[in-house]
Amino acid sequence: MNWGPPTGMCRTDPTDLTTSNRWLIQHSDRLIRFEYERRILERATSEMFPDELADKIGRTEQYVRAIIKNAISHAKLCSKLSNNRL
Repeated sequence: MNWGPPTGMCRTDPTDLTTSNRWLIQHSDRLIRFEYERRILERATSEMFPDELADKIGRTEQYVRAIIKNAISHAKLCSKLSNNRL
């Protein structure tokens, strides 16, 4: 049975779509979420460091650190807002 080329690839240019910088920039948040969900499903209790996550999603460690810092700031703001409503 002939399945044809994988999605995102064509016969004339067999470049993997996921190696494109543009694709990576557009989907980095999904890749981070995927790694997070995978660790939850596996019940992983060990800490994942920013350099490990950066390696898994193909971005720089500074990018991952900025995402983590942003998430912490957002969580603190949400907590503060919910405490003010009580």
